[in-house]
Amino acid sequence: MIERSITIDLSKKGVKVKPLSGVCLGPLFDTEPRIDLSEEYSELAIPIVRTGMYDAPAGSVCFLDIHNIFPDAALDERFPESYDFKLADEYMASIKNVGADIYLRLGESRDKYSHNPTRPHVSYEKWARIAEKIILHYNKGWGRGAKYSVKYVEIWPGADKPGAFTSREDYFEFYRTVATHLKGAFPTLKVGGYSSGGFASLNRYDASDEERGYVDFLEHFLAYITDKDTSAPLDFLSWECRADSAEELSLHSNYAKNYLLQYKLKKTLSIVSSLKLECETNPRLSRDYPARLATALIVASDANIDMMFYSSLHPYSPDNAVITVDDCENKHKYGAYAVLSAFGTLMKHGSVVSTSDNFRREIYSLATASDSGAAIMVATANYSGTLKIAIKGSPFTRYSIKGMLGGGKRGVGYSTAQENLPLGIGSLTLKVGRCEIYLITLSNP
Repeated sequence: MIERSITIDLSKKGVKVKPLSGVCLGPLFDTEPRIDLSEEYSELAIPIVRTGMYDAPAGSVCFLDIHNIFPDAALDERFPESYDFKLADEYMASIKNVGADIYLRLGESRDKYSHNPTRPHVSYEKWARIAEKIILHYNKGWGRGAKYSVKYVEIWPGADKPGAFTSREDYFEFYRTVATHLKGAFPTLKVGGYSSGGFASLNRYDASDEERGYVDFLEHFLAYITDKDTSAPLDFLSWECRADSAEELSLHSNYAKNYLLQYKLKKTLSIVSSLKLECETNPRLSRDYPARLATALIVASDANIDMMFYSSLHPYSPDNAVITVDDCENKHKYGAYAVLSAFGTLMKHGSVVSTSDNFRREIYSLATASDSGAAIMVATANYSGTLKIAIKGSPFTRYSIKGMLGGGKRGVGYSTAQENLPLGIGSLTLKVGRCEIYLITLSNP
């Protein structure tokens, strides 16, 4: 039988694990009746939430759309009475109440079924001042607001989509106006954009004309904001990723980093604003999808990615393979739910530790450790056989292990668990099959 081995040294702690299991959209959804996934977000230990979306379902209210918060363009933006924060406040509070940080998307949702504006409904300068007041409301309590310590503000996601602006130069100047104003008002705030459509055209022969346009848009954007006459701050570049594997995700992260280096933006962070993993079958029902999500999270931890968001947890979104709601009532968890939960356990222990001898495309692993415990996530791809896990430098004497597999009735997956076992000489031997996930937690009695 084939045998593989990996070695994990808990005494060699490295950097803090990156927030890679963020999600798009908070736990409140404007359906009838309203759906609240706060309990599930807490259980998943979601580290950060990217607010809003730019492809809204027909009839839904995107709480943070600027025209919803500042509905009358003729009003004076200096006064709190000009703003309507009611729904946005409830939405933002729901994110903080589940223990997640907020990544604030400022823009307008695109809804082909409504007449919502898809471009700024006021001048660029006034829009910048409105954005400033919104940030003051959520960071400094202005206008009976809160103090949420929002650190990331994304300026108009999806600006490269057809029809988003009259021309790309219009967006470039809009971005320059808003980003420069916000950095002047909040020097420590990280401002960026713009949830680029991504890099599929660079490695896919079947890329659409629209996808090819995304790269051209990005090149001109970066040239514009780094030109001395039109320069603007870019603390992070956000981009969507449509990938069929962890390796393609890593490839696209290299593309993003290379563009930033090409324009001498060495300190600019690279953020995956929406991860969409493709699947030949329905990802909710797929046996392989949970393991593919796990391998993407593991590979992203070592890739040129600083933060990542799962595409959507909207209960009715076709991109959501984590949790849905039947008839606005019964919550249904899929196999991928257990994967995000396992990564949440890794994040609780903080520091990534040394892992050697990974067999990429066969076996993927990531381990974290703290003074109170450690966690190891292992995912298999095209491998069946024996896996030996050697654990060095461990101060812990007990371990628990949970095995996960996708598929099952309505995609709920399969799981096995053994708890509070003696670690013994510090090695574990597992019999594994393809597309399986294991979460091993270490502790002391």
